[in-house]
Amino acid sequence: MKIALISANIGGFDRVHVHEKQNVEYEYYYHHDDTTDHHLVPYNVHHLSSRMQAKYIKLQAHMFIYADVFIWIDGSFEIITDDFIEFMITQLVYGEIAMPLHPKRPNAYEEMNFLISCLDENEKYVSDRYKGIKFEHELDFYMSNYFPVNYPLYACGVFARLNNEKVNKFFDAWWQRCLEFSEFDQGLFSFEAWRHEIKINSFPFGTLDKYLKRHKHLVD
Repeated sequence: MKIALISANIGGFDRVHVHEKQNVEYEYYYHHDDTTDHHLVPYNVHHLSSRMQAKYIKLQAHMFIYADVFIWIDGSFEIITDDFIEFMITQLVYGEIAMPLHPKRPNAYEEMNFLISCLDENEKYVSDRYKGIKFEHELDFYMSNYFPVNYPLYACGVFARLNNEKVNKFFDAWWQRCLEFSEFDQGLFSFEAWRHEIKINSFPFGTLDKYLKRHKHLVD
């Protein structure tokens, strides 16, 4: 089984982390935009924002990387143990995607209402990132498509997933929704996972504390 560990740091948002070497064979794809020492950003997304360029790598790895399994970690994470990949592969045995549940909100509806409220109140972190995005449109889209309120919300910064036709079609649809709505992808992940009937093996977000250290972004 070929395993690809993938991350991206486009626009200097994060420090470059030296990850703990893993106890299984894998290939590391670290996409960066200002050094030839790492994998460069695919040419066809250079017109997009830095966050959307990184999101293309996150959601469309099957278009330019060959592997049986893709494991994604956001650029803010540092792997601190040698068995992180082993853990993620073990979790993937029980699903087509393995990932943590969102640590704060249970579903996409609460997430959208939270973001709308933060923008209304001009909360700095959310406003700096998402000012001008009409999350009301995304919320209306969920309701008009009868998206179940009780479908879980996931933390999309870390996941393992299979590379097969069904899962790739889901990731293609997720990418298209991000282009349609916004770079904020978590609610859209849940919607398309529901629509494509993806089998997700989830675990509490705190489980990752053993394996990963999260660093503050250099740029918010």
